[in-house]
Amino acid sequence: MSVYGPVIKHCNQISLSEAYIGKTDTLLEMEDAIGKIRERALRKFTDINKSPEVLAFNRLMEKQFGMDCYALYIDQSDIINAYTKVVGMRFDIALKDNISDWVEGDKQGGYRWKAGNKLCVMACIYMGLIKNPDFTNEEILAILLHELGITLQMQFMMISK
Repeated sequence: MSVYGPVIKHCNQISLSEAYIGKTDTLLEMEDAIGKIRERALRKFTDINKSPEVLAFNRLMEKQFGMDCYALYIDQSDIINAYTKVVGMRFDIALKDNISDWVEGDKQGGYRWKAGNKLCVMACIYMGLIKNPDFTNEEILAILLHELGITLQMQFMMISK
């Protein structure tokens, strides 16, 4: 397993900011979904964020990583950037529980949240990335996965203080 990014020692635990598990079937579907979103972005549309392509991508993120709700927002700016934020979780419960009990994983599917976690994540990616031909579908997905991983890691660092 390859590891990307720094290894952070925090609260007597080692946490990886990112890890590579290989491409699951769902991740391959997500790469295809990014391609469909990019095709849609090149055509005229009323609101790409409500398109079937974006909604399908959202459901794939939930399937792969187990959060109760995932919402991708595509900002119309030509900026090359992305960010993610957690918009709903009961952190007061997290202070009482062992957060590692909320996660499950295996070598084939990677890590994911257990069902019923009340976790909602919103990701924003700018049209500058979506329309840029220098980025492949795989690279755009990798950017979104990076944003997801870093955001969740930062949330848990805040909880454990």
